[in-house]
Amino acid sequence: MTSILNNSPIHSVSTQAITLPDIDSQFEWPTFPNSMTYRDLLNRDDIVKGWVSFDVVAFDPNEGKMGCVWAGLNVLNPTERSILRKYDLHTKTWDSIDLTGAIETFDLKIHKGINITKTELIFSTASFEDPIDQFNAPGGKIIVYDKKLKRVTNSLIPLSPKYGFPLSGMYIQSLRYDESTQKAYGGTYPMEVFFEWDRQTNKVNYLAHLTGKLGQPHNFDIDKDGNVWGTYGIGNGWSYFENSHPVRPFSYNPKKNSFNWFENIHLGREHLAQNSASDSLVICNDWVYFGDKSGNLNRVHADTNGNQYLGRVTSTGRVPALTVHDNCVWGTCGDFGEIYIFKIKSGGDFEFFGPIQVRDELRPERLHELTYIGNNTFMAGENDNHKRSSYMWEIKLKKM
Repeated sequence: MTSILNNSPIHSVSTQAITLPDIDSQFEWPTFPNSMTYRDLLNRDDIVKGWVSFDVVAFDPNEGKMGCVWAGLNVLNPTERSILRKYDLHTKTWDSIDLTGAIETFDLKIHKGINITKTELIFSTASFEDPIDQFNAPGGKIIVYDKKLKRVTNSLIPLSPKYGFPLSGMYIQSLRYDESTQKAYGGTYPMEVFFEWDRQTNKVNYLAHLTGKLGQPHNFDIDKDGNVWGTYGIGNGWSYFENSHPVRPFSYNPKKNSFNWFENIHLGREHLAQNSASDSLVICNDWVYFGDKSGNLNRVHADTNGNQYLGRVTSTGRVPALTVHDNCVWGTCGDFGEIYIFKIKSGGDFEFFGPIQVRDELRPERLHELTYIGNNTFMAGENDNHKRSSYMWEIKLKKM
C-alpha cells in the first residue's frame, strides 16, 4: 500500500544507541507473551532482570551544563529498579531517581507525559491491569518530584474511593500539566476515564469516559485558549464488524466545564479501522495533529475546526510520537525496525530522515517518544522490543 514515505526523498542521519548500564539484556521473550499474566512474567527471572522499555523521554535545559533527558521506563521490578532516570548530556552518564515510598509493585512504567517546570517534574505511573490483580493494584499515581531537593513531594492515587471514584487498579495512560492553572489532565486504562487534578486543592474531578478500544490519545495537549484536546472512541453493539470510524476528536473547556465532541470528524481511514487506535497528539500553530496506529495523520484547526487528512505516513504502521520544534511538527513513524523521523512544514509538506539504525542489524523496534535536545539532534525512546532491552536513541540530522 502506498504511503507518503514511499514517495518522498529521505535524508540520512547519524545515530547512536544509548543503553542503561544496569540492564542485563540477555533474555528470551516468550513465544506468546500476550497469553501471560503479570504474575507469569514475574516468574521469568531473565525477563525481570533483562527487559526494559523507554516509554517517554523529555529534554530539560535547566539541568547540568548541557541539559539532561528525563526517561520514563517500563520495568518489571519497579521497587528495585527505578522507572525514572536522568541522562546528563554533558557527562553522558545516567542517574537512577529514588522514588521510594511513592511507587509499589504495580507501578510498572511512566507511559506518557513527563511535565517539566524549572523546579519540578510532574508525571504519572501505569499500574498493571490484569483483572486478577485489580483488588491488589491500588492504581496509577500522580507524582511530583522536586529536582533541587531530589525527592518526591507529593504522590496521590487520583482514581480511588478517597477521591470519590469507585475504581481501583486503573493505570494512568497519560498526563498533561497546565502550569498556568496548576491543573493536570489525565486518561486511564483499561477503563478510559478523563479526569482533572487541581493541584491547589489536591482534588480530582471526573470529567468524562472516553470508551472504545484505546479511543483516548496516548497524550493530551492544550491550545492557546486553554482548551484540552484528546480523542474518544465510538463503540456500538449492533454490528458484527468494527466501526469504520472508531476514533474522533474532542476538546474540553475548563473555564466553562464544557465539551465539544466532534462527531463528524473521523480520524484515520475506513479500511484501516481495525488498527486505528489513537497513538499521538500535538498542537502546533493552532492545528491539532493526530497520529494513529495504522500510520495515518490528521489535523484539526483549533479555531475553525476544519479537518485535513494528511495521509498515511508509512505503510509499516504507527505514528507513536509527535513533538514541536521550530514551529514545525516532528514525529516518528514505522514499526518492527523500519523507523524514520519526519517533519511537517506549515503548509503540510513532509520531509523524512532515516532509517534509524547504527548498523543493519541494530535498529529500534519502534520509537515511542521524541524530544529535541539542540544542535540538530533528537533523543527518542524505544519501547516493546521483544528481542532485547530497549535503548534510548540519539539521532543527529544532517539537514533540518
